[in-house]
Amino acid sequence: MLPEHLMINVWLGASVVTREEFERDVPKLRALPAQVRFLSVEPLLEDLGAIDLAGIDWVIVGGESGSKARHVDYTWYGHILEQCVTQDVPFFMKQLSQHDTPDFKDFKAFPRELQVRQWPR
Repeated sequence: MLPEHLMINVWLGASVVTREEFERDVPKLRALPAQVRFLSVEPLLEDLGAIDLAGIDWVIVGGESGSKARHVDYTWYGHILEQCVTQDVPFFMKQLSQHDTPDFKDFKAFPRELQVRQWPR
């Protein structure tokens, strides 16, 4: 691993799609030196429940694409958004699940409350 002083321009992310992955991988991500630590929560496959976003600088969320895309309950997206707002972590809604709408990538077609695309500070 590079020395910490060389990590100032590094962005590190982890893909977590279930609660189990969140609990397993986020502590590892927090332990690594980086300018920005982010989560790619895509494809979201279940409600993550209450999550601690300490040490996380950005959360990207999205549903699954492709012919076998699985359903996502929109409240799962909203639950993550609420926690990002509460914990002051920027939230980026990438796409809905292709299973749920043909406009899954059309930002303007997202439910109004999910039309959020923020960037890390």
